Amino acid sequence: MSRFSTRDYLLMGLMVIVAGVCVRLGIWQLDRLGQRMDRNAEIRARLDEPVLEFPPPIPLEEQAYRRISVRGTFQPEQAVLLENQSYNEQPGFHLLVPLILENLDTALVIDQGWLPFEQVLGKDPRVLVEETAGEQTIEGVLLPSQDEPALAFLADKIPAPGEPPLRAWRVVNIDGLQKQTPFALYPLYLARTAPPSSTEGGPLPVFEPDLSNGPHLSYAIQWFAFASIALFGGAAWLRYRHRAGPRVRREQP
Repeated sequence: MSRFSTRDYLLMGLMVIVAGVCVRLGIWQLDRLGQRMDRNAEIRARLDEPVLEFPPPIPLEEQAYRRISVRGTFQPEQAVLLENQSYNEQPGFHLLVPLILENLDTALVIDQGWLPFEQVLGKDPRVLVEETAGEQTIEGVLLPSQDEPALAFLADKIPAPGEPPLRAWRVVNIDGLQKQTPFALYPLYLARTAPPSSTEGGPLPVFEPDLSNGPHLSYAIQWFAFASIALFGGAAWLRYRHRAGPRVRREQP
């Protein structure tokens, strides 16, 4: 069996580095999994709490995923659509309508629910709002404002002062909606759960929080598998080369 060459030592060093990086990425995914499991447990605990009257007497950072009852008056002229929303594997939209809160100069954006694609396509969201005269009591779950995608071409084109309002949004971004709304908006929004739509074909409340553990465990297993391949695969290749002797190395390009 021949001696290891400088090239072989470099290859072994590279294998160890690649394996180390893969192991570190696997551990990072396990950390992410733990964080997600903790987050899911906190969300479940909040959803199990009693319904609170709005505004809730708890700090803002603790209000997300709390069940809320709120009374106010809808503002159909400020209605917008939320695009690319599916339900039972059917494409559609969600209808968002601000609700001016009783005894407050603030509005809470209400996600009224899901509407099928063919019912909404080409329509102004303001004509989709049901009869909303007078004050109404709505129950739902408070949710945090969503961030716009980092890639500019995927983000909503938030209107500048003087531009017409954007009627179809990709995410529920309260800061963006505020720029086209003439009254103050609460920093969270509410996914309606009750009462259901009063008319046939109206928005369907479909609040379904994602409480899965996500892909982190499978990603971690993949990274650990890559580390094993780098170490054992590289070691097997070196063993083969040196058992075969100099002839194999001469035949390599």
